[in-house]
Amino acid sequence: MPNRILIVDDEPDLRTLMRLALEGRDYDLEEAGSGEEVLSRLREGVRWDVVVLDQRLPGIDGVQTLGGIREIDPNCMVLMVTAFASIDLAVEAMKLGARDFVQKPMTPETLRAAVSTALSKARGEWVPPPTPLPAHRAWELWTMNGFRVVDARDPVSPVEHRYEIVQGRDGPRHPVTVRFASRVVEEVAAEGGRALAADRHFWMRQGGLALAHYVWAQAGPPPGGRLEVERVTGELLREASEAADA
Repeated sequence: MPNRILIVDDEPDLRTLMRLALEGRDYDLEEAGSGEEVLSRLREGVRWDVVVLDQRLPGIDGVQTLGGIREIDPNCMVLMVTAFASIDLAVEAMKLGARDFVQKPMTPETLRAAVSTALSKARGEWVPPPTPLPAHRAWELWTMNGFRVVDARDPVSPVEHRYEIVQGRDGPRHPVTVRFASRVVEEVAAEGGRALAADRHFWMRQGGLALAHYVWAQAGPPPGGRLEVERVTGELLREASEAADA
């Protein structure tokens, strides 16, 4: 049975381009021009495996539509598409239940990879990392712009981790090492408590998020397979404070 994919954009030409990128695969493709139309069809009992949802829509916007979809059909995989949003909105949409956040203009390969990854998640092939983190298993942390950020299981130290970036479900794997500078670690420890300086799970997640930021901006892995995090962000300090309160 073909996977059912809904493309939501208020511009017919863009819907056509996305349809062309996805044609030729085992997909049953449908289109909608507004969030209201999507939610109305869901209330009537229509279901899709993946919804490719533009962030800027007339009437209710993409984020509001995402919330409505999650209320009616929590199992639906939603891919947010935007030409305007920052990485902060992308992360917020992921927290609300989006399975990927794809930046316009996108290549057909990026869209195909994002849909493929979403379907693999729908089949239960992706499991979020638990706390505390068991050893000897790779955990997928983020999906951004069609790239999966995966922990590679063998941290160099609590604040230096190895990851793999994979485009789509079975694309080539790019090894990347992410290291946090000592100044960043000190500021986080001051905000969240000294225990965070050695908390492998916390730094694994933050390294994956830093890598997701990079993939969002550059649509590919960092050169040389290494990313040095030397700047403290408000988001990092906020997560440190939340970790201390948990």
